[in-house]
Amino acid sequence: HSSARENLVQICVIDQEIEKFMCPVAAAIARAIPLYHSKSSLKELAPTSGVNVTFYSDNAGEVPTHPSAEKEYETASAVCNGVRLAAQLGDMPPAELSPDTYAQKCQEIANG
Repeated sequence: HSSARENLVQICVIDQEIEKFMCPVAAAIARAIPLYHSKSSLKELAPTSGVNVTFYSDNAGEVPTHPSAEKEYETASAVCNGVRLAAQLGDMPPAELSPDTYAQKCQEIANG
């Protein structure tokens, strides 16, 4: 088994106005990284892989994590989690995601 660190994807985004576009950029990245693999040799990769995105502004270097930027990070993170969940469910074939399985996943989400 691979460790989570071995499957970590690091992405650096550099833009002068990244503070304005952090959430949509993060959502696009979230959708671009696949979560579901139908090949049995890759099925274990998706649950252990992670994506670390660092935002840089041409003017100020790394976008700071001060309190005023924290809300942007929280919003982007929540949107990304939703995008990745929708992608995972949407990419699964009907043979693996039946109505019963879908209802079970929805219940798990609702229960936290």
